[in-house]
Amino acid sequence: MPTLGFIGVGPVGTTFGVRLPEKGYTVAAVADINPASAERFARRIPGCRVLTENQAVADAAEMIFITTADDHIATVCSGLKWRKGQIAVHCSGASTVQSLDAAREQGAYVGSIHHCQSFSGIEQAIANLPGSTFGIKAYMPLLRGTLSNIEAVGFPTCLTGPIARGDVATIGRRLAALEKFAQQMVPLYRELGLFTVPIGQDKGTLAADKAQELKTLLKGGGR
Repeated sequence: MPTLGFIGVGPVGTTFGVRLPEKGYTVAAVADINPASAERFARRIPGCRVLTENQAVADAAEMIFITTADDHIATVCSGLKWRKGQIAVHCSGASTVQSLDAAREQGAYVGSIHHCQSFSGIEQAIANLPGSTFGIKAYMPLLRGTLSNIEAVGFPTCLTGPIARGDVATIGRRLAALEKFAQQMVPLYRELGLFTVPIGQDKGTLAADKAQELKTLLKGGGR
């Protein structure tokens, strides 16, 4: 497992810093614009050193969490010297992975790991994190493959997945998960699903009875 370092330790950074060692990760170092915050963070994590410079954290760890305020992520990232093969991540839902371009250009791997959870304070955040759903912006291979399928075979042949197969149970489980962990996504998922059903029928893999079951489910009935 890579050794971790944290730059910026509000509720999000502190929560990840406290919870990840429970899974076997080592947090080597921390820095924050507020020294008291960094000291508070380190007291909760055995072996973690408080450093005064962001670069010192980057030099001390293999995977760096930049968990500053959203507007400062790109500035912090671009101010560091990155090693080839190092990992730079942020946990912001408002910033894209492009805010880590400076690390990527120097040979580091980059990613965004966003928790679908609200944190109002550190203790509440630490309690809420387990069981939360995460969005890891690591879907580019899937997106590229989908676009390649569209270009190669077009609609409706390119359609894959549970709607194309008429897998009503899988769609039901997905809806249940969204309703539990990301309710704001449910209307969009239902609407896109309803648009997808006719494509599955046109492809010839979605039988009429399964199409009707899916429509009923996606419209909010049958569960």
